[in-house]
Amino acid sequence: MLPRKFAILQESSPTPLVRSELSTVLLAVTDVEEWQPSVLELTEAYGYRVLTATSSKRALQLADETNIDLVVSEAELDGEDGVHLLEQYRTAHPEVTRILVRGGLDDHTLVRDAADRAAIYQYLRKPLDSEQVGLVAKRTLEARELGRRHRLLSRELKLSEDSPVWAGHMATSAPTSQSFEKLVFASAAMSEICELARRAAKTHLPILIQGETGTGKELLARAVHYRSERRQAPLLVQNCGGLPDELLHSELFGHKRGAFTGAVSDRLGLFRAADGGTVFLDEISELSPSFQVSLLRFLQEGEVKPLGSDDTVVCDVRIIAASNRKLEEMVARREFRSDLYYRLKGFELHVPPLRER
Repeated sequence: MLPRKFAILQESSPTPLVRSELSTVLLAVTDVEEWQPSVLELTEAYGYRVLTATSSKRALQLADETNIDLVVSEAELDGEDGVHLLEQYRTAHPEVTRILVRGGLDDHTLVRDAADRAAIYQYLRKPLDSEQVGLVAKRTLEARELGRRHRLLSRELKLSEDSPVWAGHMATSAPTSQSFEKLVFASAAMSEICELARRAAKTHLPILIQGETGTGKELLARAVHYRSERRQAPLLVQNCGGLPDELLHSELFGHKRGAFTGAVSDRLGLFRAADGGTVFLDEISELSPSFQVSLLRFLQEGEVKPLGSDDTVVCDVRIIAASNRKLEEMVARREFRSDLYYRLKGFELHVPPLRER
């Protein structure tokens, strides 16, 4: 451990309390004279900056004036309840680790009460031994640091929602860039969207991605594909905007030679070419009502019928659709089929605009 400056500040000390990131601050709430030898040995052995207080009021005041890492409090403080003090610390300063000092040898009820109300990390018996106090303080602070690093790594790796990630503790941390495949972001909202996208990737359901232009909908779709079981098969992209139905049908379903003017050879179509993989349909809101029927049938039956052919071919393709217009509003205005909308939104992801990230 690097040597740190330390000092013992009693209640009457005029020394100003300044927030410091360079020292570990330990608050001892007890009778100053009784704890003086243990405190001195603790600072000399571990280099902690130790503050002392003899009342709950002063102990809470010190927490507002400086960054305290660990508070060690008597169970009884000249008629005051030390457990109540630690309970107040738990509520007002949850980042401070709490240790209780008790005098009785068999007062297990007190310990259970402190564990329930104040969530104490450890308890010590009097008379205090400086080596024991120092060792407990050291291990307590190590556990506190490990917990902090775990929270940071959990957020960076975006573990499942069952992981113990506490937003309250993370609120003071500077935001760090995160990524989901090639989608880089530093936004809590995007973190939630990507977590949902990860869960969606494990299924074979269609996905509907909605958001303004330029928010990364295609990058999100690519991330889903490469996190899914279909990543060994192709991901093919088609923009549905501005294409006539015949040409779009040819692009997606394929055609036979001679099916229309200019069809000089057979065309496989994206659905058949991406069999076993994913097809990303951008600007899905621009589909004509007649083509919406064709896409709906494919989603229901998984069958492809190329233009100019009487045969149907079954394809296993996952559809990821994107729209920069709100499809639910288009459905309400009867501009988009409601049955197609509900087929597409096996999972629905709303990508927030850049100005909100």
